[in-house]
Amino acid sequence: MEQQSADAVVCHGDLCLPNLIVDPDAGSLSGFIDVGRLGVGDPHVDLTLLLATARETWSDDVEAARAEAELERHYGPALDHDRMRFYLALDPLTWG
Repeated sequence: MEQQSADAVVCHGDLCLPNLIVDPDAGSLSGFIDVGRLGVGDPHVDLTLLLATARETWSDDVEAARAEAELERHYGPALDHDRMRFYLALDPLTWG
């Protein structure tokens, strides 16, 4: 529990590609939509959903691997794949 409290950040709660607004001219993130699940939590919740939708969106394994590599590059050893598997399994229970 202590680790979870220390890792808590503001999370979107449903951070998937369709919920991102991208400026096509600058090629950068400019906003978010659908923030109904916004709150404080483990950042791996958002990272997991973002990566899962990237894999679904880019059917090309090379592009999906590139997305995962970028995430790894930014988060490095702080990225916990066990937590990500847990949150991916847990997410369907939040639908409805």
